[in-house]
This record gives sequence, C-alpha cells and structure tokens, in this order.
Amino acid sequence: MSQDKQTLYLAGDFSSVRGEVRYGLAALNTADNSLKSWAPVTDRGTFDEVWFVQEYGGIVYVNGYFTKPLGLNLQTRDDFAAIDQSGNVIGWTPATTDPYDVLDFVIHDGVLYISGRLRGAQNKSVAAYDLKNSGAPLALGQSFEGSRPHSLVVHNSGVYVADGSDLFRLEADGSGVKVHSYSSLIGALGVSSGGLFVASNDLRGPQRNGMAIVNFDKSQASDWVPSIPMGYEFFDVYTAKRAGDYLYVSGRGENALGNIVGKLFVANIKTGTHQMLEVDGKIEILEALNETVYAGGDFVSVNGNARSGLAAFTSGQLTNWQPVVDGEVSFISHHQGVLYVGGDFATVDGSPRQGLAGFTALTGALLAWSPFAAYDYGYFGRTMVAGDKIYIMYEAEKDGNYEEGLLTVQTGSMQVGTWTPPENFDSYEWFARDGRIYFWDADTGMAVGADIQTGQPISISWELPEDGLVMKADGVFWKQDSDLVLMDEVTGKARVVFREVASPTPLE
Repeated sequence: MSQDKQTLYLAGDFSSVRGEVRYGLAALNTADNSLKSWAPVTDRGTFDEVWFVQEYGGIVYVNGYFTKPLGLNLQTRDDFAAIDQSGNVIGWTPATTDPYDVLDFVIHDGVLYISGRLRGAQNKSVAAYDLKNSGAPLALGQSFEGSRPHSLVVHNSGVYVADGSDLFRLEADGSGVKVHSYSSLIGALGVSSGGLFVASNDLRGPQRNGMAIVNFDKSQASDWVPSIPMGYEFFDVYTAKRAGDYLYVSGRGENALGNIVGKLFVANIKTGTHQMLEVDGKIEILEALNETVYAGGDFVSVNGNARSGLAAFTSGQLTNWQPVVDGEVSFISHHQGVLYVGGDFATVDGSPRQGLAGFTALTGALLAWSPFAAYDYGYFGRTMVAGDKIYIMYEAEKDGNYEEGLLTVQTGSMQVGTWTPPENFDSYEWFARDGRIYFWDADTGMAVGADIQTGQPISISWELPEDGLVMKADGVFWKQDSDLVLMDEVTGKARVVFREVASPTPLE
C-alpha cells in the first residue's frame, strides 16, 4: 500500500491483471480497484518473480528474482530494485547482494529493513537503509547474525526480529540483544494497539492441545487447557458448547479397536477432570440452557445408553431425558421456555412431527404443536432468534408441491408464518442479529445484508475478501488457511483475529 493509501501494489508470479499485461508487478487505485497504467516490467524470464514490494516517497522498492532488465529504461538488477512512478528504475541499489533468501522486506518511518539469510560480508542477517537520505546504509543489524531471522517489526522505537525460538532487539551499534527465549519456535511477530505480539506454539504458557475456549467479546483465550491432546482418540471437532463449569465438545476419533466412531468430550473446566464418551453416530449440534446442554444429531446411543437423535447432559452427566426421533436432528433452539427441534424426521416418540417439534424446556415434555402435520415431507435447518420471532430455514412438500425459504415462529403464541426473503437469498448460509439479516446473494456470490422487517438491502463494505467469508450461527467470520477472523457485520471490519500457529520446520 502506498503512503497516501491511494495505491495498492501487487507483486508475484503473474503475467496479466484485469486482462492487461503486467509481469509480476502492478498497481491498483484503491478508490475503485481500477488498474493503473504503471507497468515497469516489460519482459520476464521463465522463473522471474517479485516476492516483496514496498513504497516510500513515491518510489517502489522490490525484491525478487530477475533475469531480464527492469523498468522502461531497461536496467539490469539482481534481487533488488527501486522504481519511480513513471516506471523507470532509479540508481539506488542496496549493499546486500545475492542473498540466500529474504524473509522480510519492510519500510517503517523511512527506513527499509531486510532480514533473512543475506550472506553479506557485513550484513549476514539484517540490513537497514535510510530512504530519507538517498537510501544510505545504516549500522543497525550489521553485526547481528542469526540462523533464520524473520518477522521484523518496530515497537516503541525498538526494532525486533524473531530467530528460531529467540526474540532479539536490534541495537544502533549493529548488535542484537536477546530479549527472550521461548520453548518453541516463534511463528510470527506483530504490533497492534501499542503492544508487541509474539505467536508461538508455547509462550511459556499453557499448550492448548488442539482446543481452546475463546471469549470473542474480550478477544482472549481462557486459561483452561484440555487434559488430552487432539490425536487419534479425538481428531475431528463438530461443535462445542459450555454450560456452567462443563465444556462439551462433539467430534469423532478412534475407539480401542481402531474403528472411527463418534465422540463427546466432556470436561470440568475448573477441576480439569474429563471423560470421553463414545457415540454411535454423530452429534452435530449442542445447545446450552443454564446448566444443561442438549445434543442433537444422527445417533442411536451415547456411551452405550439408548438415545435416538436427542440427549441432554447436566453437570457432565447424561440425564434421563430420551425422546425417540426417527431421523436426524439439525437444530435445537431455546426461546421463551420452549425447546425447538428441527431436522429430517417424521415422528417424535411415535407421534407425527414432520421435521419440526417443540418441548417444554422445564420438564422436557413433548408439546402437541405440529405445524407441518399435513405435509408429506419437511426438513428444517439453520435457525436464528431475532426480535419476537424465530427464523428457521425449511424445505417442505405437500400434495406434490415443493416450497422452501424461511419459516417464522411468533414468540408466545408459537404461530407459524413465512418470511419472504430478498431476491437471490441463499437459505443455507445466513445470519441474523439486531433486526438485520446477512446472507449470500446466490447470483453474485456476494455477502450482503438486509433489514429483516422490510427486506431493504443494507450496504456493507467488507474489509477482507468476500470469498473467505462464512456465515455461522454465532456471526460472520472470515476463514482462510490458519486464520479465523470474527467480522463486525455492521462496519464490515475485522473485529477479532485468531491464528493457528504451527512451528516451522527447523533448518538442519
């Protein structure tokens, strides 16, 4: 990104952008994402590629692999180049040449920092150049030598770099001072809200063993640590819910015979004790109500106890509540004293309930409510409570006529109606809160919003690429690789970022 935030520079291994020739470097106008005419690379070799790009004072600094001359003025450069806004390569070149690999290439306050295995006689690991002074080399990092330094950041006027499991601060005299040693390799460094953040598998704190309790509102993980690692015994997580001091996590893993079966991990967060229950089938959803967690899915027993599609746990123990559902339960939702259950089934306890049923939350008794009794088929999936109504995704068939959309259930009266969604509404992936509904536009593939009462569209400018957005029951998330970002659906900006950090493979 340029200093004035008006230009986004692209670097990589490509030959065109928006249908126009661009070899490894391009520039977009941030106002409308239009392609700029700036095209400094007119030819490229087979393996030519730009790895890093930074801009300062209108000059674009790049690192990459170049076998062909760069710039409109066709200048030969090895590994590094500086290019002006007219597309010509200027005379500056760094003293660092022929690096083994460059792991960071960043500009901060007019200083260009390069870190990696540089192989320079004077700068073996870090080099710094004062761009305010014609790119003159600085002493910073000259005598520091690491094995594989990366993630260089500037914090409170100090320059920090990660090297293996060690955190170093680089001094003005060229040396590096070890600030801290961690018990595993550092994955990344970052600076945010005045703090220096270190990402590693173990920060002299609890190892998470594949599971963590995260408070999205406070942007922090609890101190609870699962007593078993995520391994063969429990390697897939479907859903999780906490009730009181107990955490319930459903998934699957291997049993004693090596067969893959359903699992329910139940842990007391305060005492650390846990039990691993075997499920004949799959628990897909969990709903908490006070100290009780209700489980639903496609299963016939829990730890050898007959339970057909529905089960309940209080204080970590299986309760006596055992309605018999003749199919799969896809959602459980509690509202105003009623436990709503939906899915792909025809009867509950032998009574007709075409995909939708209600129970009294206080006693667990099945209600007579059966709004789809006259239908030949009914399937009910995702549900959300918004205002005085519950919204439920449904598919149903009656007398050969098929219908789908969103069902509404009025609080108190339990009167059933239908909600007419906006055009191109994807009923399988949506989220509702505070009078708004967010969904995928089936035609454009865009994540959009609408007023849940009027259906009028709401404009949202998402900060992150929309192809990574996921509409979950808890909110709108952005998911890519090891990053999970909770989005603010009103502003479209990232709210909380979580990253799964795996230790890089140590160099031999």
